Amino acid sequence: MIRFIFAAVLVAGLAPIAPARADGLDISGIEASVVRLIASVETEVLVGGNRSTLTSVTSLGSGFVVAPGVIATNLHVIAPSAKGARQPDLWVADGGTAGPHRRPATVLWADPHYDLAVLSVPGLTRKPLPLAETGLAKGAPVWALGFPGAADEPITAQVEQGLAARGLKAGTLDYAVAFETEMLARLSLEISATVGNLERTLSASWSGGDPPFPILQHRATISPGNSGGPLLDSCGRVVGINTFGVGGSAGGVELVATYYYASDVANLIRGLQAASVRFDRGAGTCAPSAGVSAGLSMTMAAGAVLLLVMAGVVWRMRGRMVTRSQLVRDFPSPAAAPAAPHFPGPGGPDEWRLRGTDGSGRPLSLTLSARRLAATGGNLVVGSSAELADDVIADDTVSRRHARLTLAGGRPAIEDLNATNRVRVNGEDLCPFQPRQLRAGDEIRLGQSVLTLERA
Repeated sequence: MIRFIFAAVLVAGLAPIAPARADGLDISGIEASVVRLIASVETEVLVGGNRSTLTSVTSLGSGFVVAPGVIATNLHVIAPSAKGARQPDLWVADGGTAGPHRRPATVLWADPHYDLAVLSVPGLTRKPLPLAETGLAKGAPVWALGFPGAADEPITAQVEQGLAARGLKAGTLDYAVAFETEMLARLSLEISATVGNLERTLSASWSGGDPPFPILQHRATISPGNSGGPLLDSCGRVVGINTFGVGGSAGGVELVATYYYASDVANLIRGLQAASVRFDRGAGTCAPSAGVSAGLSMTMAAGAVLLLVMAGVVWRMRGRMVTRSQLVRDFPSPAAAPAAPHFPGPGGPDEWRLRGTDGSGRPLSLTLSARRLAATGGNLVVGSSAELADDVIADDTVSRRHARLTLAGGRPAIEDLNATNRVRVNGEDLCPFQPRQLRAGDEIRLGQSVLTLERA
């Protein structure tokens, strides 16, 4: 599963669809080297008395070609969905998502310290990207390429409308099978690109206490789905691997902008050398174009004070960082920042609260109300992923998408989303995708997290 769990923050804008040129960098000869990576698991289920296969996408991310038949990505993109869960099947969408277009991938090298992985993809003939072996100066322009999950939102709406027209009911196994099948067949393969500038190179780590290594802080917007995609210089060379963004507040300090972080390509080069993978060395320096350089001075000046505030706190902010992979619900709700744990003020007649502790004994409080459901598309997903779940529980025994909460006539219900550790209500394991109505006083177990339902 992902090595770290974070409270989600609002991403500053969605990545625009890339033109042939992206503010000075011609990406027409580069975009084919960036691929969409899919991690999925298959489960045998009975639908209408017939055995069927439910293919659940556990993660969508980006990757890029570093050698013939070899790609690089983030480790958290390909990791199991929860502690103890089986390793998902990995494949690259090579011109499509069906049959012959699915290129199976296997791990050649991975390192959780760097959150990086190198995969073998037999039959993938796309051109490798050169890797920069020299660092960039502060203020240098950079480009982020990848597949943000926002591109799938229109497809999600179309699929849901189509299933409703066929009379399929959300929350049933036949709906789950049809939804996953349709979404998998229609995933967007149109690449997106954003441009920004390099703010600084940090000597830090993804978690406090680990040995430091180079991390690039930049302003080329990334959003869920960009994880594992390349960060490029103005010569089209890879300088980093996009991993996550930070915003909101940390350590009592309000951050007025969102920053994005990439693992320096030097960390990847170590892994390629360890796996005996030959790669294209992009030697020499790269001067930014005049058009891109214009105006960077003002941006740097505006961010100077913020950079001083950010210094030395990156590892402390891990609790508020958002990983950049897109983790997909069975029934996605519209893209939005995860809601706060609860709304202030007195509870209404249709407002409920789940109180208890997580597996480490830390207090938990989740709120279920009509107002919250209106903001999350009619259902509230609870899990360990800040990108997948509306309410996040930082517990290794909780799956990324563990349970769904709903209200019907003011009465709460809970549904197991095929979690590794089944949802338990009053000691009874729930069957996946079959909602169970709840009453005040019911005890609910999500992994080792224990909650009790009460009126708010």
